[in-house]
Amino acid sequence: MQEMDSLLNSDPSVKVIHLLRDPRACLRSRNLVGTFKLSHVQEAAAALCNRTWENLQMLNVLHFYFPDRILNVRYEDLVASPIEASRQIYNFVGLTFTPDVERFVWTSMYGGLPDDCNICSTRSNATTTAYKWRSEIKKFPQILLAQKKCAAVMNTLGYRSFNTSLEMLSKDVSSTLQDYGDPNWLKVDVQKQKQENFKSKNQNTLSDISKVK
Repeated sequence: MQEMDSLLNSDPSVKVIHLLRDPRACLRSRNLVGTFKLSHVQEAAAALCNRTWENLQMLNVLHFYFPDRILNVRYEDLVASPIEASRQIYNFVGLTFTPDVERFVWTSMYGGLPDDCNICSTRSNATTTAYKWRSEIKKFPQILLAQKKCAAVMNTLGYRSFNTSLEMLSKDVSSTLQDYGDPNWLKVDVQKQKQENFKSKNQNTLSDISKVK
């Protein structure tokens, strides 16, 4: 955030896209790449969410001074409606959202491309990747510990805490809430336009890929 402050003050043309993600998913990713052991999840969660909380406080100040130059994007909203979210991001920075860009976004997130690494820029199914942590029932005790350390951040960013493992596993209980953050924040609004017809879009994308081959 300190770098963001300097950039916004030094160059009036700078715009910032601030990407946010559920801390429980972040912790899972960090654990997978060996950043910490599960036995130290409380310390890892505290470090992650304390820093995130400090960033959010700074974000409130920056939004006051630069109300139209910082766009907040929850990763889960990008996953839920990639075309609409990406279109809003492109509009925010003043770029044209072309059919080629739309095709690239869809293919990168839902095109069925190989997904065999923890740190990749493409996913065969972004929704599965984003919420994989919810299927790991054996790690629920660690999830509970992380939620306690990250309660303030999760409440601010609109992430639901789970009280039971059944809740966490249920596809009928969303882990994200529609409203989050300060009302004055500039945010991607995936509710503004309903999600694209994924089946139709997927068929078109796969057809395009077949033509290229």
